[in-house]
Amino acid sequence: SDTTIWLPNVSGALLGAFYLYTFASYLAPGVSLQNHYAAIGLVAGCTAISFVALPAAQANRAVGYVGVILVVIMFSGPLATIQTVIRTKSTASLPPLFTLASFLNCLLWTLYGALVIHDPFIWGPNTAGLLASLAQIGLFAAYGLPPKSPTLSSVAFSQLKQSVV
Repeated sequence: SDTTIWLPNVSGALLGAFYLYTFASYLAPGVSLQNHYAAIGLVAGCTAISFVALPAAQANRAVGYVGVILVVIMFSGPLATIQTVIRTKSTASLPPLFTLASFLNCLLWTLYGALVIHDPFIWGPNTAGLLASLAQIGLFAAYGLPPKSPTLSSVAFSQLKQSVV
């Protein structure tokens, strides 16, 4: 019932669906997102079943734990490339805009969760995400920003811009 929690998450889910759709439209032939779609379906199904089969408090707690795990995995994902960054002394495999967005997002949610609503389901995973984004920022500080090149997102944005104009 707290709109400060569900509204940003619903809008984030819708934007995430748009991002996935856009990303999928640029996949190389033969590349499949079937495992990703299956994972999304599994999480959505388990969430729905939780709210139908469990009392509200238990369902909220179960979904909260799953959310915590998924958020930590999502924000830590780019850290999988640390070894490559250190070995090549290049941050070309790290997404700077995602890192900046993650840092700002996690900072704000950590502050809101800790100082306003005192909810460990909010501040806990976002603190982990904040630390992960700080580690990435440290890599950018050590090795610089990646060289400029046309990226998939810039190509997609310019195509989207042309279709609107």
